[in-house]
Amino acid sequence: WCFFFFGSAAVVGLLPAMFLFLVGYMRFWGKESWVQTLGVAIPLWIFSYLLFHHVLIIPWPQTVVGDLFPVLRTMNNVNLF
Repeated sequence: WCFFFFGSAAVVGLLPAMFLFLVGYMRFWGKESWVQTLGVAIPLWIFSYLLFHHVLIIPWPQTVVGDLFPVLRTMNNVNLF
């Protein structure tokens, strides 16, 4: 699971990888219901986005998707890649 997280973080970015990791880990490894899984993953993802992107203003690392589609980096309000 950790290798998947770090690999996908390099490809799609930390926040999308965090969401995918939480959903995958809770749903398939933890055998939680979809309601429980999304009930934890979505608020935690939103909290992380708001904290690191808007409050702490941490620059996100470069990703493969961001390199392939540079227009995604120009959207300052949703700059996830």
